[in-house]
Amino acid sequence: MSDKSAKVKGRTGSGRKSSDDIDALSKAIDEDTAEHEKIMRDFEIAMREFASDRSLETCLGALNVSIQMSNLRYKLFQSYMHYSRLLEREITKLGRLSSIRS
Repeated sequence: MSDKSAKVKGRTGSGRKSSDDIDALSKAIDEDTAEHEKIMRDFEIAMREFASDRSLETCLGALNVSIQMSNLRYKLFQSYMHYSRLLEREITKLGRLSSIRS
């Protein structure tokens, strides 16, 4: 997992920096989504192994992958929430600028 979304989360600013924050968070979300796809493949393999060999080892393997998947999904959820707040703030700024210019 990348920690870029956590780094971006604490930054505030205006203008180009805000746009940079959105771009950085978007990139972090893309990276985490790619990792999520990999974990989903790992989970499918672990579940197939568990289905064919119902041992404690295969059970723990599937459980471990499912915990990783859960943690990554929560991180993606938080990143998307932060991303939506950043976009909302940018839209509000643009709305204010257009009303000032009118």
